[in-house]
This record gives sequence, C-alpha cells and structure tokens, in this order.
Amino acid sequence: MGVWSAAAVAMLAWGADPGTVHALVKLVWSPMWFLLVFAALTAATPLAARLHPVWPLAAVALADLVRFGLDGPSWTHGVGWTNVATGWLVPYCLGVLWARGRLDGRLTGWALLLGGAAATAVIRDGPPVRR
Repeated sequence: MGVWSAAAVAMLAWGADPGTVHALVKLVWSPMWFLLVFAALTAATPLAARLHPVWPLAAVALADLVRFGLDGPSWTHGVGWTNVATGWLVPYCLGVLWARGRLDGRLTGWALLLGGAAATAVIRDGPPVRR
C-alpha cells in the first residue's frame, strides 16, 4: 500500500489526471480487503479447528432463508453480515479439516474442488430475481 500511495502522489505531482489516478489506485487497492478476511480467519483458526463446517453452513442457509425466502431484513441489517462471516468460515473449516488429515483421500480432494467450483458458480449468479 505504501508503494502505491507513493506512486499515486508522484503521478499527481507530475500532472496525471486525478480521475485516472483514482481509477488506477482503486483497481490496485480494492482486492486488498481479502487480506483483512484472511487475517481474521487466521486469527480464528483455534475456533475453526474445533468447529465442524456444518454449523457455519447451517447459519448461511438460515440467513439466506430469512433474507430471501421469508423476505427478512436486507443486507445492511445484520443478516447479510452474518452470512459473510459464516460464509467464509465454511471453506476455511473444510481447509482446517483437510490440513489436519480428517478429510483424506483423492476422492475427497476432488469433491472439495468440484463442490467449491459449483458453489462459486451458484454464488456468482446470485439468488433468483423476483419480478
């Protein structure tokens, strides 16, 4: 972040268009939110080591049921943020189980890979839109 901050200041000092510099800095910095999530998950590893992935998965399913199935509170009213935290915990807990040798075998590895790809495809498309 320090390098890109210095680069942005230098570009502005040398007369670069502020809109262009803003767009460039936004493109570079925007993926860094992932580092905060990774740091939080790493700090939560002792908890994740004892937590079975079914529990955060159930919390995600319940939050989705409340938000989309029962027309519950929107994203900003807490239910959505619960979904973010528990949603990240599901694959992290699976990774902890894998690292500890509790999920063995090539078949399990393929199941995790394909299941993650399928979940990503579903999440990418989002919930069905009501018309």
